[in-house]
Amino acid sequence: MNTDNTMESRTGKKTIIIFALLSLIVIIPILIYAAHSFPVADDFNVENDLNEVLPVYHSYFISALVWVYRYYVQIGGYYSDVFLSYLLSPLTRWGLPGLRAVNTLIYVVFFLSAFFMIRSFVREILRLKDDTTWILFFIFILSLFNNYNNHEIYTWYDVVSEYVFISSIAMIGYGLLFISISRRNRLYIPAAICAFTVSGGVLNMVIANCGILFLFGVYMYMFCNRRKEVLTVFISSLVGAVINLVSPGNFIRHDGMSQGYDLVGAVKHTVMYAGYLLEDKISHSLFILIAIVVFIILYNRVDVSALPYADEADPKRYAHPVLLLCLMGLGVFLINFPVHLGYNDPNLSGRAVFIQDLAIYYMMFMWMLYFIGWLKSNNYDIRFTPESYVILTIVCVLTTITTIGANGGIRSYTTGNMLVSVANGDLDEYVRYEEAILEEIKNSPDSDVVLHRDQELSIPYVKPNWLKEDTGFFINAWTAEYYGKNSVKMIYSVSSSQ
Repeated sequence: MNTDNTMESRTGKKTIIIFALLSLIVIIPILIYAAHSFPVADDFNVENDLNEVLPVYHSYFISALVWVYRYYVQIGGYYSDVFLSYLLSPLTRWGLPGLRAVNTLIYVVFFLSAFFMIRSFVREILRLKDDTTWILFFIFILSLFNNYNNHEIYTWYDVVSEYVFISSIAMIGYGLLFISISRRNRLYIPAAICAFTVSGGVLNMVIANCGILFLFGVYMYMFCNRRKEVLTVFISSLVGAVINLVSPGNFIRHDGMSQGYDLVGAVKHTVMYAGYLLEDKISHSLFILIAIVVFIILYNRVDVSALPYADEADPKRYAHPVLLLCLMGLGVFLINFPVHLGYNDPNLSGRAVFIQDLAIYYMMFMWMLYFIGWLKSNNYDIRFTPESYVILTIVCVLTTITTIGANGGIRSYTTGNMLVSVANGDLDEYVRYEEAILEEIKNSPDSDVVLHRDQELSIPYVKPNWLKEDTGFFINAWTAEYYGKNSVKMIYSVSSSQ
């Protein structure tokens, strides 16, 4: 018995080492990209706003609160987003090195938060060991950053501070809630504060946060007698959501972009674009294969009779897997719907897709556990023999190689592309190109700056400067104001970009 335990312990440690190293392969290139950030678009607007009020209030904290109020009554109700992005304001404080340091640090916080959330759920709710934590952590970050080529979330400070950082706070809150539920302590109070903070984000994040807490909370309320904890956290998220939604700025901003609300068009665009993203995940990523692997891991390791600590096993708690799946599909629809409705746009921005993907992976994980509970409570026993594992491993390897090869190789995926671009100098070369543009504007003796470039360059996973020939274009205007110029114009000899 002791020999078996020793062997199991050694196997667990080896698994942890392997998946920790695999996780670093995903994490390190992202941190390198964040460390190559440069200011673009709204980054300049934040600094311009601060430069307007700092001379009056002499405090970043108070200045951030001033802009929270102005946004609330004029632009939008996302109070947490505004407060955090304006409070940190790295460019005004520390210049370009500060911007890069803050973006990198936020991503460190994001990965630590994700690990904390997963570890809390695995240890406190599922009662499994740390090797499962590392396996699921690697799968989570691999999927999140490789199932969609997102150019907005890695180097754009405004998005990193408002989407990535707020998502980190959400994951910290979920982790605290899991611990509170398991240990019957008061960690649900800081979890509620996190939930309130997250509900001060953009509307799709608000809906995702409230929806996930609602689905998880209903289960814990009905079948596990964890009512105080889940009600406190959910109500806190709901209060924050209401404060956000009733902001006068939400309506003013919408009316400034488009007249009226095209409900039918928003429904159509939501369904069509969700279908496009799903088809892209199925055909161009390892989404399905990864889902199957996660299901097998959970099926073999989770003891549903102890999930999650019901005093008496209630057969109804796993009775509706199809209904739950439909509710989660509706949840994804509701997350994307306000974006399509507010912008009257058939597409989603990369940052909106990031929030959608987070919600999909959270909800898929919850549904898998529920479905496994349904299978096991109805005695549908799936047996995995050593031979079947060998066959499954071979199928996984072949499927992975085939899918990656069919879609253009490793550079078609975020981690592979980032690693190659860092190794061969593509990232450094592109960042030097963008830095030269900003330096030329800064050092120009002219008040009306005119820049000339052969063509507009871009690189995957980096937000470009987006300067145009139109000096009235909002990004040109923000950039000019930040550098103390009357105007900035960018003229490209060749209109195509690479």
